Amino acid sequence: MLINLEKAEKYGWLASSEQWIALRQLRNQMIHEYIEDTQTLFDALTTAHSNKAVLEHFADKLEKQVSDLLSG
Repeated sequence: MLINLEKAEKYGWLASSEQWIALRQLRNQMIHEYIEDTQTLFDALTTAHSNKAVLEHFADKLEKQVSDLLSG
């Protein structure tokens, strides 16, 4: 997975592979663990929301790449 993240960073799709890994870990925590502590859940949701732009940027870059490949 790290090789793919490094490629995505090289192509400018991701600003930071480390940030992506951290977001992936946050996602896994939110999906696979039952968070009982309300402050922990609030912090996780706040962090996820504040990084929404990272995910949107990545999706936009991939969509453009696919579009360019299909039209070219």
